[in-house]
Amino acid sequence: MTSRERILYLRALYGLNQTDVGVACGFTRNYISQLENGHFNMSQEQEIRIVNAIYKIGEAKKQGRLQDVLNDLKKQNKKNIE
Repeated sequence: MTSRERILYLRALYGLNQTDVGVACGFTRNYISQLENGHFNMSQEQEIRIVNAIYKIGEAKKQGRLQDVLNDLKKQNKKNIE
């Protein structure tokens, strides 16, 4: 399974959209789409970051805590940029 296939599969498994995944990772929806469609190669670090975010928000969604986790991830991304 390629990196892009893994991202697509996990996102579909958890029923997440590209916007939520992008927000959680500090990327745009468009960038996630381009990665999934093979327009850009992703680094191993990016893949790990995206997979971890998908798992974290997917599990939160199952527990009814999706918005709380997305807000926390947004705050973390802002701190990382500053």
